[in-house]
Amino acid sequence: SNSSSTVQFSATNSGGNVTVPATTYNNLKISGNETYDLAASLTSGNAVGGSITIDTGGATLNATASNFNIALAGDWTNNGIFTQQAGTVTLTGTANLNGSTATTFNNLTINGTNSTVTVGTSDPTVSGTLTIGGDAAADTDVLSIGAARTVTATGTTTLTDSTDTISGAGTLLFTSTSSGAGTTGTVSS
Repeated sequence: SNSSSTVQFSATNSGGNVTVPATTYNNLKISGNETYDLAASLTSGNAVGGSITIDTGGATLNATASNFNIALAGDWTNNGIFTQQAGTVTLTGTANLNGSTATTFNNLTINGTNSTVTVGTSDPTVSGTLTIGGDAAADTDVLSIGAARTVTATGTTTLTDSTDTISGAGTLLFTSTSSGAGTTGTVSS
């Protein structure tokens, strides 16, 4: 496979939503004034090897009522709409969480081999569980919040290992009494 290839969905289906098949993608781009429904989870053998981009102009990526999960090794860029349902988005590589739209995730996990995910141009909200780390290895997974950025955690926040970190010049805002750093890891400025 071509490690720099991008599959772009840009069709308009006047009879309903467009289905995004569960297959191997390097980069996945959603564009056009349409809703694109996941047919299954994009995880394991179907995980996105690169980035996901949701364009402006009415593009919507929908995890559907089946609550499909997404795993990707590259950047998450949301300039459109992401309908998270009750699924989980897992970032497994060193990447950026960007876009002109403030993405709401149900569950967001940063978990790879020494992964650093930087929030640069977006103010995401995690309504379920924000998890940093989680694999068996005691490596360092980091959520770095850029200056003038805010990550809002309205559910539970977990730092899995003592080496996992939430840091940066931005703000981590807890809006629920059940939120807060776990018993391991570091929250720093």
